[in-house]
Amino acid sequence: MTLKTGSFLGMANDIKARDEKIIIFGTGVIGMTVVPEILKENGLIERVEGCIDNDSSRWNSDVIIGGKEVKIYDPDIIKTKSSRLVVLITISRFFSAFEQLKSLVGDKDISCYIIPIMCITNFHTNSSCGVIKTTDKPI
Repeated sequence: MTLKTGSFLGMANDIKARDEKIIIFGTGVIGMTVVPEILKENGLIERVEGCIDNDSSRWNSDVIIGGKEVKIYDPDIIKTKSSRLVVLITISRFFSAFEQLKSLVGDKDISCYIIPIMCITNFHTNSSCGVIKTTDKPI
């Protein structure tokens, strides 16, 4: 599994170039409000194959992503998917979600983007007077 970052446009171009389908990990606020807008703006709605969530009460229900009805699955569904797949992690506990995905996909060539981190860097502007600082040290 490959962890990727960058601009939303760069992500969209990469997904299109690799002809990947999209799985959204997390059906909370970011996954159901922010991500659909990012996908719609970048012409990726048709690539959404479904959502996965660790909340079993949500499994097998349908949600609307950018006007497209998709199903919410148990994360184990990832085991049955092909390598032409990208997972958008939308939850705040993204490290544990990434570790969970790694254990499910094995050696499959699957791309993974951590959307909350990408939102920080993509929505940041110099006019906001905020400064993004990075560190090589673990938090």
